[in-house]
Amino acid sequence: MTLMIPLLLRILSFLLFLVSQIAAQNGPTAWTVSPFNAPAFPLAVRSPYLNTWLNQGNNPQAASSIWSNLWSGPITGWYASVVVDGIAYRILGAAVIANVSTANQTAAEFTPTRTSFLFTAGSMQINASFLSPIEPTDLLRQSLPFTYLYMSATSTDGKAHSLRMYSDITGEFIAGDTTQIAQWTPDDSGQYTVLRMSLQSQQKYAEIVNHAQDATEYYSFKKISGTTASWAISQDIATRLNAANASLPLSNAADPTPRAVSNQWPVLGIAVDWGEITSTPQPAVWALGVVRNPVVQYRRTDGTLQERQPYFVATYGDVESAVEFFLDDFNAALAAAQVFDAQLLAAGTAFSSDYADMLALSARQAFGALDITLAVGASGAWNFSDVKAFMKNMGGVGSDLGAQTSVNTVDTLYAAFPVFMYLNPELGGYLLAPLLEYQDSIAYTLGYAARNIGSAYPNATADGINNAHDYGVEESANMLIMTLAYSQTSGNGTFISKHYTLLQTWADYLGNNSLTPINQKSADFTTTSVNSNNNQTNTALKGIIGIASMAQIAKIASVSNDQERYNSTATSFIQQWQSEALASDDSHIDFFYGQTSTNGLMYNLYADKLLQLGLVSDTVYQVLSEYYDTIAGQTKFGLPLDNNDPRISKTNWMMFAASTVSDTATRNDMVSQLHGYASANLNNTPFGSTYDPTTGISLSDANSPVQGSIFSLLALNTTIKSISIPSSGTTIPGGVPSGRKSSAGAIAGGVVAAVVVTSALGAGLFFFLRRRRAQHKYSASVEPIVMASTHHGKPPGLGPGTTFEPFVYSDVSGDTSTTPKSSQGVPSMTLGYTPTGSADPLSPARDSSARARAGGGVPDAPRDSAYFRTHRPGESSSDIGPSASQVGSGTTSSGSGRGSGSGRGSGSGSGSGSGTGRGSRARGGSSGRRGGSGSDGTHSQVVMAAKQTLVNEELRSEVDNLRRDLERIRRERVVEEEAPPSYFDPQV
Repeated sequence: MTLMIPLLLRILSFLLFLVSQIAAQNGPTAWTVSPFNAPAFPLAVRSPYLNTWLNQGNNPQAASSIWSNLWSGPITGWYASVVVDGIAYRILGAAVIANVSTANQTAAEFTPTRTSFLFTAGSMQINASFLSPIEPTDLLRQSLPFTYLYMSATSTDGKAHSLRMYSDITGEFIAGDTTQIAQWTPDDSGQYTVLRMSLQSQQKYAEIVNHAQDATEYYSFKKISGTTASWAISQDIATRLNAANASLPLSNAADPTPRAVSNQWPVLGIAVDWGEITSTPQPAVWALGVVRNPVVQYRRTDGTLQERQPYFVATYGDVESAVEFFLDDFNAALAAAQVFDAQLLAAGTAFSSDYADMLALSARQAFGALDITLAVGASGAWNFSDVKAFMKNMGGVGSDLGAQTSVNTVDTLYAAFPVFMYLNPELGGYLLAPLLEYQDSIAYTLGYAARNIGSAYPNATADGINNAHDYGVEESANMLIMTLAYSQTSGNGTFISKHYTLLQTWADYLGNNSLTPINQKSADFTTTSVNSNNNQTNTALKGIIGIASMAQIAKIASVSNDQERYNSTATSFIQQWQSEALASDDSHIDFFYGQTSTNGLMYNLYADKLLQLGLVSDTVYQVLSEYYDTIAGQTKFGLPLDNNDPRISKTNWMMFAASTVSDTATRNDMVSQLHGYASANLNNTPFGSTYDPTTGISLSDANSPVQGSIFSLLALNTTIKSISIPSSGTTIPGGVPSGRKSSAGAIAGGVVAAVVVTSALGAGLFFFLRRRRAQHKYSASVEPIVMASTHHGKPPGLGPGTTFEPFVYSDVSGDTSTTPKSSQGVPSMTLGYTPTGSADPLSPARDSSARARAGGGVPDAPRDSAYFRTHRPGESSSDIGPSASQVGSGTTSSGSGRGSGSGRGSGSGSGSGSGTGRGSRARGGSSGRRGGSGSDGTHSQVVMAAKQTLVNEELRSEVDNLRRDLERIRRERVVEEEAPPSYFDPQV
């Protein structure tokens, strides 16, 4: 009997687990949801510190019965109510106020930019919508740390009813410790009511429970003609009780004495009285902001700390002006959001409806981790050529191991990169810039890439950056892949020109450490875990692709000897990798060399497809596609990272792996598994990336920006552009010829070599070889090259205290091609408000008193960024990414296409790649691994016909480059006799 007790307990535990799982899958029953009930609805998601959600999940509560929360859990007190015919109804928050009933929530909906709720309050239907704009190509608007709550109402019986709307916020948006003393100031002049609150004792660049200790919260309202607005800064209960009495306005007064945030909970409250109406002629709009200035401290290469300021302050010198602009901009912002939503969802639906839903859930989450910054130049003026973006690693994903939230965490940025490559690659460039700039200086001493640019957001101070770590292959390959992806997608070769020597150092490191990784870590496995990276084939694959990326970078830079060396090494390595990693029966790829019983997600294959390297054979793609199809049914919510622990998977790597699948049905099945995880009503935090694929339970990483990886399918449909290589400040051996422009898109993956022959034979041989190389990419079989470091902690020629010229994003005027976009109209939303009655609601040049009061030299219209012009609806939408008609097929431009609780009270036709490539299985029909044409044969013929007279000059230039390289090597060896052998040494 004693022996039976443990068995009975295990059976009971299992039964309880089954019951909990069944119970856990209960979504809302009292209201409808579209497209599904999210783990948490994003309400105000605009920056790392304005990041508020409404938790849902199993048996969720209505918005009218629950408090909103900061992404990491603490309450952010946000309250709203309406008074209809003298009866008050709560529509947001959980405060128990006398004589205030709970409105009946009837529907909830989210899109990429908005979350909306419908309520019934007496004889009125209330629409409360939360808009967090995504403006990827408008740096001014995207940098504004504000969000909208807008409410509208319609009579349900056709009769007129009296209506008041009210909303407030507490100091919990800025106080991680609510015993801290807060102070407040009202401004009720003219058209705007602007209320603000801050901590009395602020601490710059410090956090408490993910709350910035140097922030000011704003709650603001633009007055509406024909209505009466009133406000109060006072105790929460008293103010909300007054708001429930529609016969009297609020006090229009502020409590005189600062006090603790939790001491009678002072609120910033604003009400609007509509009188007797059948419907609101326009929405009532509140603007919520959490503002910091400066936002990041950044350590420059000379060791000094630079205060980085939010981009918008260069146009709006005081926050009140920015608030007023933001309120004035509502109609245009909403119209832009509707266009953005429609285009993004159409692009996703071209793959599958499940994929479109996942895009809608992840978009705000990815952008909410960013701060876009500027700095003042030496002249005291804003330096618009020095734009840098910083990302908070929310959830502590990857190399942070959940212990910290570092700045621009490389493996997190790598996972999130597809969203930026699709919506605006320059954002990816702004995020890479601080990483590259600091590491390409005498201050950085490691021979491989860093993990981040600072261990604790918002301090990009490079603390501990020179401490040795075991993520060398992971981060070095990540940086090379992202640099090439950015350069190809943007057409901007600044990074290649300016940081060539640094990139070469990382490639050399990969040459010595990638093929058989030992004592290495990745974003998912550590050397102390059961599944270490020793001999892990997925890590090896990333390193090899990193080397191939450097070969492509060298080709773009016209350094042909580097290109040949790195290409030869990558080719040899990938052949050895396939020989050792491919199971003998071709059923799978071994996850560890020599262990045929191991298998898993080979998500690092994605970079080969994204960059169009053509390095990995079609056999590998096909084997993995069939393997994923075989094991997909073993777990309900996705595939495990590897079969040694089937209880762990990651959404980002599932999405990367799905994007490499050649079989459309298998790919869609994998996307649907992710959709099932997100929609299973099993979790109640912002969309977590690490989860158990057998149960659907989120394990960690809530709100991680790695969900930008959901855009990985769309990123494959971007265009590889011709790349301009600036010559100023270049570290490319031999320099850059004037006006150099690499046609990387047309000859992606080709091999370029210098040919020293006579001019009579040069022309025919030159073009013949170019054409042949394009047809036989990575076909050489050579022995691997052992690489020796040529970079001793600094680039050549830099002395102590050297500073860098600011990273310049200059317009690539020579490449004006864009991907065609859909011309479809903007559908009106089932839930929400479509702006009407404005003469030109889409124009960026709307008059605003805020502009008149902005800092000196401010233009009347919102300023374009240094690189992009401002895009608003009604103009060309060429900056939003491929249209639905382009998704899943090759798109061409200048390159080749790609395939596919407190004292306050409580409440209770999928698209597929087309073109040549390995066919998919019969189940999915015939689809290629890539779309469009990747050969440069036609290009070469055009060049030969049009530029015959320039052949000799091209050859002469190649010879001169070789001579300069050889002379540089000779000088370096004379000066540094004990340096290790150069990578260029043919005897190495």
